[in-house]
Amino acid sequence: MNIKEIEVTTEIKYIELADLIFYDDNNTYLMCNKGEFNGEHVRDLENQINTSSKMIESVLKNDKNLIKQYYNDLDEKEKEKIQQEDFLKLFDRQIVFIAGFSKNYRKQTRSPYAKYLLCELEKKLKNSGFNLLITNFTYDDNKKKAQ
Repeated sequence: MNIKEIEVTTEIKYIELADLIFYDDNNTYLMCNKGEFNGEHVRDLENQINTSSKMIESVLKNDKNLIKQYYNDLDEKEKEKIQQEDFLKLFDRQIVFIAGFSKNYRKQTRSPYAKYLLCELEKKLKNSGFNLLITNFTYDDNKKKAQ
């Protein structure tokens, strides 16, 4: 599987869709990152992903030109990685949101609030045709793997 990455620093109507966009032949992964896995950060991440999913759903139904504007607002370095036409096609694939935590994510959490938020988020996303992955990440680990 050949996965490619686009770093995102732009917004649609003041809404951040993701921190990173990854894609392969079948899926587009929108990664939203927060720090520690706790109630506060899970709540923030849940809000970001929920808002992003609603914006994407609305854009795909009503105004695909916003995706063109989103592409145009990307850094030039990122636009060199993918042409506008191919970028637009990313949103025709299965959308998978990735909830990324830089530390302390565990499937067997002691935080019922954090677990509840993520379960509810997954239900909302599935109802909209999106999927959710939850993961730990550290920049240093990813950097080492890339070298």
